[in-house]
Amino acid sequence: MKNILLIFLLVTLGGTNQKKQKLDKSHTYNYSESLKFSIQKISKSRTSNRGNVTYVSKKGTRFISFIFKFENKSNNEQTIDFEKIFLYDKNLNLINIDYVVKAMKLTGRFNRFHQKLKPNKKGTFFIEFAASIPKNDPIKTLNVNGQIIDIIYK
Repeated sequence: MKNILLIFLLVTLGGTNQKKQKLDKSHTYNYSESLKFSIQKISKSRTSNRGNVTYVSKKGTRFISFIFKFENKSNNEQTIDFEKIFLYDKNLNLINIDYVVKAMKLTGRFNRFHQKLKPNKKGTFFIEFAASIPKNDPIKTLNVNGQIIDIIYK
């Protein structure tokens, strides 16, 4: 009986680590000539909270969220237009961003999709995409300012 439990434990622990890909957080992508970004985290969740409202995705699907770290490498203030960032699903349909929050800064801005970054500064942003996708679909491609970006995993 103990041997069966030990085998079951080893199989379940071993199986979970093999399928998971690690995100390369150090890889930077170009948003524009003076703005660079890296992807710090990608999450899938069954629920999404917006104030006092909780949205639940359909069974078998998940909401996708990212944490981006942007860096302004210029001497001028730069604007990040999150309306120009899309996620591709496996059928190459574009999914737009529905929610943007700058880390450590909750504001009542009306135009939350246009975030400013001061010269030579970094900013971390939490974003969530509008549509849910099947939970087993890979997350591997973004469209940023019209350019296709393949997400780099280790």
